[in-house]
Amino acid sequence: MDSNELMLDNMLVEKGTKRILRVCELTEGRIAFPGDLRGRSDFEAIKLTDEIINKCEIYDDRFRVNFSKDVSGYFIWFNGYKIYIKFLHSLQNFYYMVSNTQLKVNM
Repeated sequence: MDSNELMLDNMLVEKGTKRILRVCELTEGRIAFPGDLRGRSDFEAIKLTDEIINKCEIYDDRFRVNFSKDVSGYFIWFNGYKIYIKFLHSLQNFYYMVSNTQLKVNM
């Protein structure tokens, strides 16, 4: 995963342990998490599932969205566009871009 795909506070999962990690520092080629500021690469994106979506507080006064799912995966309609979102960090980034607030995820 490239650091340019991420924002601070994005949630990822540690390979092996499946522990949730929150990005705390980003530089070109380096992604760091609390307690491990050296940077690491033993993590992966959290794939969107019904369970993950239910843990997200996506509804506020500025941003309302309904997820749908087809054979290609989860998507939302936004300004007339069908936008597929495969990973939690992508949803976090999209939410921030349209609402200017961090997405609350109860994990």
